[in-house]
Amino acid sequence: MEAEFDDSLLGGRYRLKQQIGQGAMGVVYRAEDLDLGREVALKLLHGRSLTSPNAFARFDREADALAKISHDSVVTIFDRGTSPTGAPFIVMELIKGASLSEVLASAKLEGRHDNPAWLRDSLGIDGIQETSLLRLFMRWSAELANGLSAAHAAGIFHRDVKPSNIIIRQNGTPVLLDFGIAASLADESLTQAESTLGTPAYMPPETLSRQENKSLPAHDVYSLTATLYHLLTLRPPYEGSPQEVLAALVTREPVPAVNVRAGLPRDAQAILDCGLARQPQKRYPSIEAFERDVRSFLAFEPIKARPISAASRAFRRFRRSRVAVAVALAALLFGLLTVAQTTRARRAETARAAFHESFAHVPANLGIVGMANRVIADAELAEGVEDRLDQLVAAGHQPVTSYALRAAFRLDHGNVPGSVDDMSQVADALGTPYGRALGERYSALPRDANNAGELDLEDLPAPSSALDHYMVGFHQLRQLKYGDAAKWLEHPELQEVRHAQELLLLTRTLIFGQLHGQEKFDELYQATQLFIEEVTAIEGFFGYRSAMTAHFLALANVHQNRRGQAIAYCDQGIALAPASH
Repeated sequence: MEAEFDDSLLGGRYRLKQQIGQGAMGVVYRAEDLDLGREVALKLLHGRSLTSPNAFARFDREADALAKISHDSVVTIFDRGTSPTGAPFIVMELIKGASLSEVLASAKLEGRHDNPAWLRDSLGIDGIQETSLLRLFMRWSAELANGLSAAHAAGIFHRDVKPSNIIIRQNGTPVLLDFGIAASLADESLTQAESTLGTPAYMPPETLSRQENKSLPAHDVYSLTATLYHLLTLRPPYEGSPQEVLAALVTREPVPAVNVRAGLPRDAQAILDCGLARQPQKRYPSIEAFERDVRSFLAFEPIKARPISAASRAFRRFRRSRVAVAVALAALLFGLLTVAQTTRARRAETARAAFHESFAHVPANLGIVGMANRVIADAELAEGVEDRLDQLVAAGHQPVTSYALRAAFRLDHGNVPGSVDDMSQVADALGTPYGRALGERYSALPRDANNAGELDLEDLPAPSSALDHYMVGFHQLRQLKYGDAAKWLEHPELQEVRHAQELLLLTRTLIFGQLHGQEKFDELYQATQLFIEEVTAIEGFFGYRSAMTAHFLALANVHQNRRGQAIAYCDQGIALAPASH
């Protein structure tokens, strides 16, 4: 979901403008550097990665790696910092152009001919001097190799070279991105899990044998050559499901490119054969050697590599056939494990996306305004809210939040049995003495109850988990005990629970009325400005605006006498959730 963040300010100078990408760890935004008056790309570690020490290490590794490299074919880092919520960010040059994946997709989809002029018309890539795609792709590979050479000279090895990590600038030059799993020869901290990171179609075979840290330069040689193979043939070296690719990776060589692309020059095939050699010691000894051969090819000069003969290919197949079954079984097992992990990750990501899509439309202040105002009198609006809460529950992500919100809505609208059922789900999800006791208090409600004030929440067991703290804070607000709620919601492990973060923000607004009543307008402006930064940091952290945060921004702008902006934010909040208070 793409969102605008007009007031977002990180590091005191970067205003987020628009989400332009999202990866496994971070969300990338187009941002404005207010100090230097220029647009930049800002990569922010996103919510679900903030509890992973490995994610922090990878993010730091990327910043450290980029800081050591200065080259036109490697993205430039400008700055790094930490958001108010503790999420690290990296500020880089904003590259305007198309990813190499987009180039390949367009070439394959349209059956592009060898004249590269279509790149300008279809993708806005200009400044191309070569007259054929073959030579253009070889030149891009040489320029990327030169960038990797600068990285290797700085002791940095990318380990994830692939089309999606390469952007072609509008002037026709390639740039390498995403050094998140970069490593150095001296890096002793790489775990086995980290050593197998990468995309299977571009991973060298030794990755699967846990020899990665002994052949870091050879890894980049292989991956860049695999990318060149994809460019020249319009398909990666290995195709199929992840387990099929992994099985093929350890049992056979790629189909010779010349068999896929008729008329491929003999020297181009030789470069691919050498760069994709299964044994690291038989590849180009360095990325510089790969670049020299590619540039010799472009200059119509002899290259060092020699193509593999048909007899040699046949002998290699025969030599591997004796162990192919055993190796294939091992690769299949590894692949099945990988697929299972990938499937779980995709399901979790799907659930998370569905949850946040629904959460954005939950009415602001649901169940925590004055008791008399909690009932949504309009039947159609009330039905719409219940449908949205049903979707939240169905997503299966963060069940404590989902069931607690629906339990609150049901209780406020007189559906005590439904509320009791939902709170029993919360108790099961919490799995703590506090959670079980809370569920019992709901079960003890009279069947004609219709508000949280009728709940007996005295003498409950002490909260023992972060989510226990969240439920205590939520119910404090439900019973209008605003002063006590904040201390429960400030638990550090609640950072990824958006509803808890929004409730905590709500407690921050209490000071606004006090300062206004005391006519301390300078302090009020400072407090609301800080509040705006906190709200937009939450939006950046999770990657979207909710009805609640839209109304928070409206409230802050009212106190800053920015009425037009306040109305605009109100309109956004009402559009997201018409039943908002």
